[in-house]
Amino acid sequence: WRNASFTLMWTSTAASGFGDRMIMLAALALLGGMANSADSAGILASTQFFFFLPYLVFNIIGGWLADHLPRKWLLLACDESRGMILLGSVLLLLSASGQATQPDGVHWKVYAALAAIGTFAAIFNPTRNAIVPQIVPIRQLQSSNAIILVINVVASMVGMVVGTKFIIDTSDVSTVRTGLILGAAFYIISGLFFAFMRPIHVIRAQPGNRRSLAQATQYARKHKRAITLILVNTMVWGSAAVVSTGVMGVLKIHYGMTGEALFQKYGIVAALMGTGMLFGAAFVVIIGTRRESPIMLTAGLLMSGLCTLIFGAVPWLPVSYVSAFGVGFFGNIAIIAAITILQSICPNYIRGRIM
Repeated sequence: WRNASFTLMWTSTAASGFGDRMIMLAALALLGGMANSADSAGILASTQFFFFLPYLVFNIIGGWLADHLPRKWLLLACDESRGMILLGSVLLLLSASGQATQPDGVHWKVYAALAAIGTFAAIFNPTRNAIVPQIVPIRQLQSSNAIILVINVVASMVGMVVGTKFIIDTSDVSTVRTGLILGAAFYIISGLFFAFMRPIHVIRAQPGNRRSLAQATQYARKHKRAITLILVNTMVWGSAAVVSTGVMGVLKIHYGMTGEALFQKYGIVAALMGTGMLFGAAFVVIIGTRRESPIMLTAGLLMSGLCTLIFGAVPWLPVSYVSAFGVGFFGNIAIIAAITILQSICPNYIRGRIM
């Protein structure tokens, strides 16, 4: 609470998480994923695909920009841009009326908006991870990562509940416009918070060609621990993407649900995973030291994998709920540990590209 820059960071991260959830829910409604559709799981997977597709290119570019531009202004620009995209989406829907589900001919516009939002998210995330060590002391780095990561999940959970229960109605496209306007407001207002952050200035001079995108690869080749942690992060986030998109399909197979019932059950399971992440972050904060990170990383990977296996294999609702919580709890411990160790060992001048 005494660190104003960190307070601005986590509040803005929370607002970004809420905005991301609004665009995801709006896309699901417009594509028919929230209606009584037999292909809800496939539609959910398609929204995830187009949102994360830009990461293949723009995540690398975002890391390079984070190492060569003032990071707080880059974060501000990403949030403001995402807000403008949501407002542009509202304009495209001004003439729409009736059901929220739109005809197939305009689905490409929904996917294009998701990809545009994903592009700026791909730049935002490595920049945020690179700037955290500049706004908190090293002894608080792991706790800070825990708070920042989990506050995004909590905001996303709140967005899920608020969006599905009180804002977006599949029978009325105007409610989708309301959700997009609300998401845009969160992006635009909270993005301005970054202007008031005061990160510690670090001299960025380094040997070699500082304009090279390949410099991070060269650095990682000489520092094997960085390669290991990058691979672990890739595995964890890749697995998380499979789990998050597969949840709806598993519920459909296990319990024969479709339509609104399936979507509501998916919301419960997603909320339990998010709650697990919240408790996992609290556990990391209570430990309050980085020395246990390798142990926590290994334990988190093993236990989250076991919980995922149980979730997919056992068609009993109480077990599904408990294992979903476990996936979030142990998975978040692994994510926090991997990011913290990587931030700790990478020098500032190349941290954005490594991230």
